[in-house]
Amino acid sequence: MSDSVSASVVDLATLSAEDFETLAGQIIRVHAADGALDCVLESVQRNPFPSGRAQGGFSLQLLGPLAPAFQQGQHQFDHPQLGPLVLFLTPTAREAQGMRYEIIFN
Repeated sequence: MSDSVSASVVDLATLSAEDFETLAGQIIRVHAADGALDCVLESVQRNPFPSGRAQGGFSLQLLGPLAPAFQQGQHQFDHPQLGPLVLFLTPTAREAQGMRYEIIFN
């Protein structure tokens, strides 16, 4: 990762679905070593099964532009209240409306 992707200051283990639910429908900037994309946080999905997390597992569903597309890996997610978070992002689908990505907290 380049210097443009900084370390998370927030303990990721303490984050809950509530930390992201208010951002649903909003544009979030996501960074990689070679640039940044504006993605829509489409939804926050709570995992109904037991998780090792005290706050329970959940995932973030994002929609970004078709190009450029991010590769799977760690990317900086700019949270408007918590600041930059380095999260593991996975591309899940390429559709007419854009690239779909998922970030899982489990």
